[in-house]
Amino acid sequence: MTGHWPGGADQPPHTRAVRLIRPPAGPIRAEDLAVTEVPVRPPGPGDAIVRVEHISLDPYLALRMAAMEFDADPDPKPVIGRVVGRVVSSRDPALAPGARVLGFAEWRELVTGPAAALSRLPKEPADGAAFLGALGHSGVTAWLGMVRVGQVQPGETVLVSGAAGAVGSIAGQIARDRGARVIGIAGGAAKARWLREVAGFDAVLDYQSGDLTAQLAQAAPEGLDLMFENVGAATLDPALGAMKRFGRVVLCGLKQHYQDNEPVALVNFRQLLARAVRILPFSIYDQDDAEPLAALRDMAARGRLQWHITRHHGFETLPAAFVAMLAGAGFGKHVLSLEMADM
Repeated sequence: MTGHWPGGADQPPHTRAVRLIRPPAGPIRAEDLAVTEVPVRPPGPGDAIVRVEHISLDPYLALRMAAMEFDADPDPKPVIGRVVGRVVSSRDPALAPGARVLGFAEWRELVTGPAAALSRLPKEPADGAAFLGALGHSGVTAWLGMVRVGQVQPGETVLVSGAAGAVGSIAGQIARDRGARVIGIAGGAAKARWLREVAGFDAVLDYQSGDLTAQLAQAAPEGLDLMFENVGAATLDPALGAMKRFGRVVLCGLKQHYQDNEPVALVNFRQLLARAVRILPFSIYDQDDAEPLAALRDMAARGRLQWHITRHHGFETLPAAFVAMLAGAGFGKHVLSLEMADM
């Protein structure tokens, strides 16, 4: 290799990137994001250049985009999320070219950054997208919320909202694996069928087909011990009305409210006091240890962990894919997968 550039190039290459070009006025639209050409930063000592193979599409990024300031600096803003890729050049002796790695990076095809900030990934499973979902951030979030925060117990009745999502689908399987009865909330027959037949949920409520309060009363006539909340008031409110005394609500996400500033109103708010229900918010970034991933890999090895990937292709489709994910298209983990032909 001449210098430190991929392919032995003498001159710094350029790469495609997706950036936010204006503050979103309401829900994010594909037109708020643009594909552009940017230079690849020369690697310094300890740096590596990574060719991105998979980009994670996550709802929380909508919050970060909405918070970006354009008043003082009108230039397009980089979007930073989780990626899996291959090292193509390294100035860190501990990380050789060809290694598969996970890290946080801008949405671009070639990324330069500190090698020490990258995590080496095992060879299996071959599909690197799994390390962005069930065997990565999504799975760890589900495990922390359900086990460490929610302390799910055998025989409990557990409700998971956003159950067909990347986190909810794993959270429900973790509860089931620990002996709980698991009810999911999802939208549409295809998602419900996958949750029952593949993920092993005991029951699934379709929010598109009728009143959730009535569906909950039928599915959990004795009430709920634990709820794993990913959505917001539309699912939390009916669940509060169905909680047992001393029930727990693990507050993982509020996807319903990420793209507006409207007040969150709960008709059943009084039940928090009347039934001594605990709300337990948490963040994956507050806890950092190896136990969750080890537990998830054990579940997968025992055939007790299934996952679904909604895969998008073509770097130029990234803005539309992100908006489709926010709108509820597809289910499971949303990933943009790049082929060599895309680059």
